[in-house]
Amino acid sequence: MAVLHEDAQVVGDSDDKVYYFNFTTSTFMKREKPLAERAVSRMTGKPIENPWFKERFQNEAAALQLLRSQAKIPVPGLRSWGEDSEGLLFLETDLVPGVQLERAGDECRMPNLHSLNGEKIGKKCDQCADLAQKNFNQFVEEKLLPELRSLKSSTTGLNGLVIPPTWILGSVHRPSWEPKTSDKEEYVMTHGDLGPHNVMMDVETLEVISIIDWEYSGYFPPEFQKWGATRGGHFAHFKDKDLARELAATIDL
Repeated sequence: MAVLHEDAQVVGDSDDKVYYFNFTTSTFMKREKPLAERAVSRMTGKPIENPWFKERFQNEAAALQLLRSQAKIPVPGLRSWGEDSEGLLFLETDLVPGVQLERAGDECRMPNLHSLNGEKIGKKCDQCADLAQKNFNQFVEEKLLPELRSLKSSTTGLNGLVIPPTWILGSVHRPSWEPKTSDKEEYVMTHGDLGPHNVMMDVETLEVISIIDWEYSGYFPPEFQKWGATRGGHFAHFKDKDLARELAATIDL
């Protein structure tokens, strides 16, 4: 059972989770946000509760263990997951000392190389942003996708859990998804939410050092593997609801 260390620093939050860095233990933790601290849904009038909350933690833990043992994809090492002493779900991993791809250009990471009209670049740096995106694109095509395609299964989901990619869930709403089994290993490992917010880059070289947040991962048809190096590119496929429904039908029983 993990204990929230006194040195843990809050670095962000979402509707239902709080995120912590702990530089003393070199760990990252995502932790359930207590209901009393959540925003209230306009539709229900109750604190926001997203579907498959515990299952997403379980799914990510299983994915990290699988990838660390069977693939060469850089992912954080899993420390622990479950319920803490307050009954709140958590998942704790190694801390990745990098910068998210979407923030690579927030400041110039290579001031000795980059300049604007002869002056060193300060905060925003398009050159760093472009280089980081270029490095990520190359990493995806040459390393990430080949590795994910090599992991195959005859059953959808992961360890009995089926949590489709976020862009599918945004268009197809149902209370649960059941594993579908084929007579051949036609399903490949997918990330499920592969965008610039879930890619960590080295702060000096802007090379990919880790792919994070595998809550929506699992074995699905190859067409489910969507990604983008920019936020706009990542979310572009969320708009194609017909495609989402069409692909969702391929994993119906």
